[in-house]
Amino acid sequence: MDTPTLDSRPFLQINRASASANVNTYLSFIHNLTSYITDTVAYSEILHPDVVFYDNPNLINKVGQVRNASKGMAGVAVGQKILAAQRYDFIEIIETGDKLIIECIWTGTMAIDAG
Repeated sequence: MDTPTLDSRPFLQINRASASANVNTYLSFIHNLTSYITDTVAYSEILHPDVVFYDNPNLINKVGQVRNASKGMAGVAVGQKILAAQRYDFIEIIETGDKLIIECIWTGTMAIDAG
């Protein structure tokens, strides 16, 4: 699914074998999201129990939202119902200590008419 974007920068080709533990943990999280895995056990080694998700305003949620872990997992289930597919294309990953700064383009294909 090569979707054209307004951003012409090349996407990163990430080699998980040479990526850091932090990057691999993040990629495992993204894999779970894009595979619509809702089993909390699959996230137990990836997410801190006190994780907070910040969703910026978007076409589906006009005001954005802040969610805890359980509401975040509920969001994965909703995504499974409304999205036929989704992907993350990475532009840049910066790692400093235990922090990652990740720039990516998220693309979703709707499974239903969202209006």
